[in-house]
Amino acid sequence: MRTIMPPDKNPFILIDSEKCSVCRLCEIACAMIHTGRCSPKHSRIRIMSFAGGSPHVPLLCQACEQAPCIKCCPMNARGRTAEGAVVTDPDRCIGCRACLYICPFATPVVDPDTGKTMTCDLCADDGGG
Repeated sequence: MRTIMPPDKNPFILIDSEKCSVCRLCEIACAMIHTGRCSPKHSRIRIMSFAGGSPHVPLLCQACEQAPCIKCCPMNARGRTAEGAVVTDPDRCIGCRACLYICPFATPVVDPDTGKTMTCDLCADDGGG
């Protein structure tokens, strides 16, 4: 997994499905970076498995150019970082989940501790971005 920043485009994380072994370490790493916990339920990345066990699809924010989750938030808690990641301001979020319901990729996840939504922020808390 690596972060890609195409010119004049939003950044995203590239997953090579040929190399993914579904170890779910990306979920653990995400949770560790953001919360210091080795707990996949605190991850902003989710691995979606379908009936039959395959394929496995990582779900993470696509940082849509016309992000409907930003427009639908009644508290204006969703916005875009300077790097292009679409994130939630936890101080403004009321946990209504409007962003979750409108997202075409179903990528916002609910923080199990606060009930507020969160999405991939391209590892902003890691300092490396």
